[in-house]
Amino acid sequence: MRVPAHSLTLSLIQYCGLPLAAPSANKFGYISPTKAQHVADQLHDKVPYILDGGPCEVGIESTIVGFDENDLPVIYRKGGIPVESIEALLGKVIVKENSSSNPQAPGMLKKHYSPKIPFFLGDIDTMLLEHKGKNIGVISFCKSYANIPSERMMILSHSHNLQEAAQSLFAAMRHLDSLALDVILAELMPNEDL
Repeated sequence: MRVPAHSLTLSLIQYCGLPLAAPSANKFGYISPTKAQHVADQLHDKVPYILDGGPCEVGIESTIVGFDENDLPVIYRKGGIPVESIEALLGKVIVKENSSSNPQAPGMLKKHYSPKIPFFLGDIDTMLLEHKGKNIGVISFCKSYANIPSERMMILSHSHNLQEAAQSLFAAMRHLDSLALDVILAELMPNEDL
């Protein structure tokens, strides 16, 4: 069960007077939308209405928490709520990693939220040398790269803010995926908080 925190969605549920069941507003496996325009661009005439509540405040997928057969808390999918925040409420939790053979929650496949352009994670300086001569897009946490034109250089947070970076990530992926690029290079985010 998902209970949204967004006022527009809560108003819709209250107006309907019923629980709502709906799939994600994107094609399976592609980058999640974070703006109404992303939904319109991808689904075109497949949906009759799009409610625009502004850009997503969190910007990444929701955290999915459940309980195992021993009633121990399990995080099936990491997302917008940091593990540390959940542990502050529930104590130590089990975190399930991605599983393509037996996914237990949406977003657990190794290839989910994926752009169409080949996407590589790692040290950007090293990867820039490996992909020299290609048309490259870059997603960086906070560093700029001098040889990458600004329209192909997505800095997620100039202020080193992990929440701002998370909010910007999917929109940055979608932007670069819309360009004529050979590869998208991205660095791993710090392994803390979100």
